[in-house]
Amino acid sequence: MQLLKQIFTKPTNMTPKQQKIYNLICKHHKKTGKILSNVAIAEQLGFSRQEIDRQVKKLVELGYMQKVEPVYYVLTPVEKLSVQ
Repeated sequence: MQLLKQIFTKPTNMTPKQQKIYNLICKHHKKTGKILSNVAIAEQLGFSRQEIDRQVKKLVELGYMQKVEPVYYVLTPVEKLSVQ
């Protein structure tokens, strides 16, 4: 439980769309311990998969997620975030 508290933080430098995507990912991760696929995110939020791909890539660039395989991501623990 402590790890989950460390993972999630209130992002300050995201667009509203990125925030919506991030919140869905965090909520699902907290519930299941897994990250939703970009296809599942697109279906749940009503965006195209390509838009989700772009926004998840931006979340990686911002440091909120980490790409660990070609199409697999993990959330970045709070202590490793350098949010301004």
